[in-house]
Amino acid sequence: MEISSGLYLNLYRSIRELNATRDLNFPLYMLPVLADYLLRKENAQNNSQSPLLTEKDLLKKLETKLFPPESGNDANLSSKSKLVDIKEHMWYPFLVNLQGAVLFYAQNEAELKYFSSVLDPLNRLVVVLCDFTPPENDLPKWLILMELDFCDQKVYENEILRQSLKELYDYHNTFAALLDIMQPLGIVVLNNSSFQKHILSHIGREKQIPVIALKSDKEYSFPSDHQETIPSDYSIDLKLPPNDEEKQEVSMQIAKEINKRIPYSYFKKSGEPRLHIGCGTCVKTGWLNSDMNFTKDIIFLDAEKKFPFPDSSFRYVFSEHLFEHLSYKGGKNMLQEVYRVLKPQGIFRLTMPGLEFLIKLYEEKDNELYDQYIDWSISSFAPGIKEDFEQEKVPPMFIVNNFMRFFAHKMIYDKETITYLLKKTGFKNVSYPKIGESVHPVFSDIEQHGKVIPEWANNLESFVVEAQK
Repeated sequence: MEISSGLYLNLYRSIRELNATRDLNFPLYMLPVLADYLLRKENAQNNSQSPLLTEKDLLKKLETKLFPPESGNDANLSSKSKLVDIKEHMWYPFLVNLQGAVLFYAQNEAELKYFSSVLDPLNRLVVVLCDFTPPENDLPKWLILMELDFCDQKVYENEILRQSLKELYDYHNTFAALLDIMQPLGIVVLNNSSFQKHILSHIGREKQIPVIALKSDKEYSFPSDHQETIPSDYSIDLKLPPNDEEKQEVSMQIAKEINKRIPYSYFKKSGEPRLHIGCGTCVKTGWLNSDMNFTKDIIFLDAEKKFPFPDSSFRYVFSEHLFEHLSYKGGKNMLQEVYRVLKPQGIFRLTMPGLEFLIKLYEEKDNELYDQYIDWSISSFAPGIKEDFEQEKVPPMFIVNNFMRFFAHKMIYDKETITYLLKKTGFKNVSYPKIGESVHPVFSDIEQHGKVIPEWANNLESFVVEAQK
């Protein structure tokens, strides 16, 4: 038996009034969920021969279930839970490190499969809260599949409820605790209704976390408690087509819309936005620090993919000793994306090892400074080679090979080539200041690689290029 929408709304209003008059402090955003849950359960117990209960009868039963009298049968009531300090749980430090992620909720494997093509183009940290045991596949660094049972426990509870409502209240407590700890920048759910999604969406919006509802494709069959629209701040009506090529294009559009609707909190407090790409452990104050290895202070960013920022987002962009780790195609993507996200007249500063240095090192075999560099480099990174040559000088060809093969290097550029690529991308006013120097105060003494290796060695092998949009 189905409940008419008019009867449902009347019941919802009546429950709100009951809650207000009895001053029970029951979470109001759970009332429509509870009403639907209980009414459907009541009707499921009726056989097809029984007439639909009247609104008066339903309200009476609902009131008894929601707000049991003190003289009721306590054997059917769930007990109060002791207030627990969530910071004492072993998973707390792990969840704190996920702060600033985009949180997806997948109720089953079909929903996770539907999300999968949208997740990669986001190019940011994503946590998928799975209401099932997720597959044990190798996952990229930016994707965390978290089984809800991982932290499914009552964290706090201030009401005595019938046992039939225990599941709902446990979801409420678990979702509320997760959002408090993880502080996601946004929540994404599929717009097929379930009480879990209603609870998560209501709590998120109450905490001023934007909620996005994605429209699902007809070919997927998702179990649904009812068809009421999920409460959300934004709805994305794009559907993923079955064709792989078209699906990739639509996935990019959906990802772009999600990134637009869920901006990084950095932009709310930065007067002059600055992006630091490939920061490693060097977190710079006032910058949006990014790297493949994220923490709560470093956002995830793959420089070889489309950046998750709108056009003209940053006044300055800086990257030090990252570019040589990218493929040629990935490097071109980074230059194009930096140009796109820079504001007009914005400045890009790029520091990296130079090919000219390697050529001089190889050709000038009697240069004392280069000999010192070879000795330091071989002793630090390939001591076995030095033993092979005993009292002889190690040939510089080993340094050239090290640069091309070790340290995960993929491309070593010269000034001529990087200048050509910058100008082809659209940059102008290309210049080559010294390390730590710039006409732009924000870039003064910004390089830190000289603290990773000796400063003299860094000055010898590295060069700096600045360009303007």
